[in-house]
Amino acid sequence: RKSKMGVFILVAVGGYLAKGVIFTKTFAIYFLIQSLLSFLLGQIIWKKIEKLKQNHMTDKYKEFRRTDTHLWSKGRFIFGVTFLFPFRLIAMTVVVSIYLLLIVVLTIGNDQSKPLKGIKGFLYRLTNRIFPRLALLAAGYFRMGYTKKEDYDYSKWLGKDYKNTQESKRDYAVSSTSNHSAWTDLFIVLIIQRGASFVSKEEIKSVPLFGRVGKALNTIFFERGSSKENKEKVLSQIQERQKETDENKGEGLILHIFGEGFTTNNSHILPFKKGVFSLGLPVKPIAIKYSSAHFSPAHDIIPMGLHFIFLLSQISNYCEATELPIFEPNEYLYKNHLKPGEEKWVPFSRAVRESIADTLQLPTSEATLSEKLACKDQYLGKAKAD
Repeated sequence: RKSKMGVFILVAVGGYLAKGVIFTKTFAIYFLIQSLLSFLLGQIIWKKIEKLKQNHMTDKYKEFRRTDTHLWSKGRFIFGVTFLFPFRLIAMTVVVSIYLLLIVVLTIGNDQSKPLKGIKGFLYRLTNRIFPRLALLAAGYFRMGYTKKEDYDYSKWLGKDYKNTQESKRDYAVSSTSNHSAWTDLFIVLIIQRGASFVSKEEIKSVPLFGRVGKALNTIFFERGSSKENKEKVLSQIQERQKETDENKGEGLILHIFGEGFTTNNSHILPFKKGVFSLGLPVKPIAIKYSSAHFSPAHDIIPMGLHFIFLLSQISNYCEATELPIFEPNEYLYKNHLKPGEEKWVPFSRAVRESIADTLQLPTSEATLSEKLACKDQYLGKAKAD
C-alpha cells in the first residue's frame, strides 16, 4: 500500500511539474513574441517621433511647445515600449474596466442629481479613492504629491479680515476648478474629490473606456468651436448642476471644470472660462503640477495616442496636487477688482486663476486656443515654421 501511495504521489507531483513546465514554456513563448512585436512597434513609432523632433518651434508658442525633445532617447523609448508598455496597458485596461463596472453598479437606480447615501455612498467614495490611484500607478506614477493648503491667504482678493467679516451661509463648494495639462488630471481630481463629474470635449466619447467612464460620471460633453447657442446650452447645464449641488449642501457628484478649457505644457496658467464662475457660487481651486526627467506628461500638442504610449513607456512619472481653500466672492472683490465694462465673473475667475498660478509658482499668459492649434499644426508639419 505504501509503495502504491508513493507511486501515486510521484505521479501527481510529476503531473504538476509537467504542467508547470508547460505553463512556463507557454509564458516564455508569449513573452518572447510580445517583446518582439513591441520592439518592432517601438521602431515604427520612433520614426514618427524623430520627425516631430525635427520640426522647428519658436518661443511664440511657449505655453504649448515641447521643451523636452532634446531629452528623448531612442534607447529608453524602445526599452519602455518593449518591456513596460504592454503590461501597463493591460493593467490600465483592467483597472479602468473594474472602476467603470463598480461606478455603474453603485449608481444603478440612483438619481444623479442626488448624493449617494449610506453604504453605497461610502463604497462610491472608496472606489474613487482607490481605482484612480491604481490607474495612475499603471501609468507609471509611483509617487503623487498632495498638499491641502488650508492656510492659503485670499486677502488680496477678499480683504484683509475676510475670514472674520465675510458673511456666508455656505461652508462648501458647488464646483471645483484647476489648471489643465494632461488626461491624467482626471484621475487626480477623482482622488481628491472622491468622485466628480466633468465638462469635456465631444471627442472623448469615442476614446475606448475613457468615453464610457465619462458617461458613467455624468459628464457634460461639448463640441469645440460650436455655435453660440450650443455654448449657452452648456453654460445652462453647468449652472443647473451647480444649483443642484447647492441644494444638496455640497454633497454628491461635484462638477469639476478645467478652467482654461484646453491643455497647456504646464508652464503657464491661461485665462479661465466663464462656466464655473457664472453664478458667483463658492469654488474649490486645485493646482496640478507635473515633472519628469525625460518626457513631460503634459499633453499639450502631441497626438493623444502617441502621448499615451510615450507616457506608459517611461520608467516613472511624478505629479503633485495642491488643494486650496474654498473661494467665495464677496463685495470687496467686486468693489476693488471689477474693472469698467467687466461682468462679475471676470474678477472671480482672475482671482482663482492667479491663486493657482501663485501656488504653482507659474506665470500667467493670455494665450488662446487658436494659438495652440497653430502651434500644433506647425509641430505636426502642417504649417511652415515662423
